[in-house]
Amino acid sequence: MKKSIILLFLILLIVRFSAFAFDLRSKIVLIYSGPGACSSCPEAIGRILIKNGFSIQYIKPGQLTKLKFSNAALYIQPGGTDRPNDILEALKPAEIQNLKDFVYSGGRYLGICSGGYLAGKYVTDDKKSRAFGLLPIDVDEEQEDAKPKLESILWKNSALSVYFQDAPSFNTNLLPHAEVWATYRKTGHGAALINNFGKGRVGVIGPHLEAIQDWFDDDNLIAPPPSYDLLLEFVTSLLKT
Repeated sequence: MKKSIILLFLILLIVRFSAFAFDLRSKIVLIYSGPGACSSCPEAIGRILIKNGFSIQYIKPGQLTKLKFSNAALYIQPGGTDRPNDILEALKPAEIQNLKDFVYSGGRYLGICSGGYLAGKYVTDDKKSRAFGLLPIDVDEEQEDAKPKLESILWKNSALSVYFQDAPSFNTNLLPHAEVWATYRKTGHGAALINNFGKGRVGVIGPHLEAIQDWFDDDNLIAPPPSYDLLLEFVTSLLKT
């Protein structure tokens, strides 16, 4: 009898968490596409998610409302221009607070390149421009050279060549509980990780796993095999409890 009760409890637990995971995936993914987002960056990540069954919605400043977040599972801050301040200046303080409240109460955030910088405490070395503050660290620049290139990272200990442009790195020593997914091979600095923020989770990726062929062609780079499946795995894990 006791074994039957325990078995029933385990089944109910599995169903409960499976339903939660499905609920997150069935909700909307919000992707920022306003001032400061680089050309085709929102669409690059959006295309991958649509292909894999996610419902997405592109949003701009003025639309980061509590109502909008109430129907969302994930907010994505994609790659941007070389001035993350453009995004901070475009968003009202109340919108940034809505984003923080959304994540803190159980939502998910994905920051890619510029979105990784914005996840930290500040976006400038003089610490005058506060960022989103979803990570308790100052996010560093991995390289001073802003020219697009191929960069080598270790993604779960497997070497991977990825599109890189002025990307951030993350001090994993200051994030002892983070799930580190990737590091830069040259420096060992964090290139992709997931960290908790309140009841929510924050995922950041420095390089562009979502890069499309046009980006490589425009910058005269030989495109490596696509890494879309790895990016999708990262997003799926980010959505889990």
